[in-house]
Amino acid sequence: MLMIPTITLWQPWASLAGLEKKQNETRSWAPSYRGPFAIHAAKSAPAYAKELAITDKTFNNALTGKTELDLMIWPKLPFGAVIAVCTLADCVKITPQFVAGLTDQERAFGDYTLGRYAWKLKDVARLKTPIPAKGQQGLWKWDATEHQVTIDPWVVGDTKIWTPRGIVSGRRVEAGTEDAVMGLEVAA
Repeated sequence: MLMIPTITLWQPWASLAGLEKKQNETRSWAPSYRGPFAIHAAKSAPAYAKELAITDKTFNNALTGKTELDLMIWPKLPFGAVIAVCTLADCVKITPQFVAGLTDQERAFGDYTLGRYAWKLKDVARLKTPIPAKGQQGLWKWDATEHQVTIDPWVVGDTKIWTPRGIVSGRRVEAGTEDAVMGLEVAA
């Protein structure tokens, strides 16, 4: 089984992270884990989150890429699904110096109270199709085995697949061997 550490976020923050509009996830605790990481959108969200997504220009414009408000953005957001994979690159304690280096948009998308932690998200890739999953509180493990979602991206046609070591060629090899994913050769 391929278990990926995952965090469940309320919308619209999950989509903001998946769209690379939110570079940090802020929490009151610091994980010791660094590496491949999945972002899961919770199946529900508080009313104030919906209100932010619809009426706050910073949130709405980041989600839609438009300058005018899209009042129908909320039903378009995925819920109850893994929506992106990334790398949890680092975790830093929030200090005045750290906050001073943030953009206004990044400050708007997190709780940068001093003493909290910023989880730095890198190499974010939104999944073409969200994968339904039941979320959990805290850092939890999602079984990505059947979805071929792990670390290194490789595009096959218009489909992005994720493999533990990355596909190195389009050369066909015997499926089911350790060095094959979907019948393609992977790095040793």
